[in-house]
Amino acid sequence: MRIILPDLKYADALKDAGISTLFDRRAQLSSNLFKDIVNKPDHKLSGLLSPQAYHHNDLRSERRFNVP
Repeated sequence: MRIILPDLKYADALKDAGISTLFDRRAQLSSNLFKDIVNKPDHKLSGLLSPQAYHHNDLRSERRFNVP
């Protein structure tokens, strides 16, 4: 960003360019990848997840996977 907008600070240059921070973009990509793996059983990385948890009781916060 310093090459494109040398007068501005990093945060201001991102705002002017309409770009989110690298941290935010990586977090969004990671979240999308995990959701994709969980929702598609035929995804090539789905075998790396622990087996899904099935509870007969209604829990306050449902866990999708067994905790090791």
